[in-house]
Amino acid sequence: MEENNASSDVRNSDLKTANIMVAGKTGTGKSTLLNAIFGEDLATTGTGRPVTEHIEEYKHESIPIRIWDTVGLELDSEKTRQSINEIKRTIASKSESKDELDQIHAIWYCINSGSNRYEGAELDFIKELYSIGVPFTIVLTQCYGAQKKITEFEDIINKINQEMGLTNISIIRVLAQEYEFEVDDNIKIVPVKGLKDLVDITMKQLPEYVQSGFIAAQKVSESLKHSECEKLVWTYVDRVRDNYWSRTRIINWDNVPLINILTADSHIKDLFRDISKIYNTEIPEDGLDIIMKELGGLSPENAFQGLLSPVSKKFNENVEKLYHSNAKGNHNDDFSKLPKNMRVARMIVLYGYTFLEAIEVYWERLRKGKIDSMKTKVDILVEEIREAFKKYEWKI
Repeated sequence: MEENNASSDVRNSDLKTANIMVAGKTGTGKSTLLNAIFGEDLATTGTGRPVTEHIEEYKHESIPIRIWDTVGLELDSEKTRQSINEIKRTIASKSESKDELDQIHAIWYCINSGSNRYEGAELDFIKELYSIGVPFTIVLTQCYGAQKKITEFEDIINKINQEMGLTNISIIRVLAQEYEFEVDDNIKIVPVKGLKDLVDITMKQLPEYVQSGFIAAQKVSESLKHSECEKLVWTYVDRVRDNYWSRTRIINWDNVPLINILTADSHIKDLFRDISKIYNTEIPEDGLDIIMKELGGLSPENAFQGLLSPVSKKFNENVEKLYHSNAKGNHNDDFSKLPKNMRVARMIVLYGYTFLEAIEVYWERLRKGKIDSMKTKVDILVEEIREAFKKYEWKI
């Protein structure tokens, strides 16, 4: 989608893949954690290949993430040193790679919160991994027990880390799937927690050039996806705005609305394609054509002609209404400075936020398994676009 970030050229580039190493002893719930954050497709249909005796790589062609899993890590006294050396050597060699996309970008070290042990071989292993300089997070997994005990264990880890000079290691408590237990013949449920915290802190650690890929790959934080898509909308607005200024030095193209409007179609279609990638939803070309037709424009057979048309007298009121209903506030200054006579730029804002609203509903339905198998993603998106139209008191 971008070269190094969301403000780069979006058209013909792919999302850059983040490489995350997930380490920890057997039984710490690494697979459950990965499935919760990136979806079961990564483990069930992804391709696993052995990198070394102690590392296996997992990736899926449609998910821009690569997981390096320290499989079968027991850390017993006989194998610890061999495991540490092998894994450290692998990470170090990646860190020295000239290809930034071949490097390990973050490490999650998983510890079962109920173990209450942070010493010996495990501490040695963490020290060795930390010394390489890759951003490092300790993940306390299976946090369904007494919170007081978990807090005490976390305090012990922090204290030992400080004593060993292992500064700046964040500790995130996680329960990757609901936990049920019985109390006095009643079933109690401990809800999932900590996943968004882990995603958020990892985002801050990752190099900028892989952040968009990580946002697309993770299935936990809708707010990250929304913010990334808003960046995309304004990337396209900036591109049109820059093009506008270069043209108006010769002739005021905005006085020729038909020519100006026709230039918007390719930008809007590309924008839809890129937004769909962030929401893990590849849309075929003919599907994009159907959605474009549904949204409106100059086509006389379009059901919503006039609602989003920049030649409508009420167009700018419609733009402002939809923007303020869907924007999270990060681009209010950009919007307030966007001249009303830049109709194509405003057209991109309106189309982009309309499509974003529709795909967010689709994605939420997909996550909750509430999608009729007979419907295609295009049918559902068109349906949600229509629902979005019904919500607003559009002025034509």
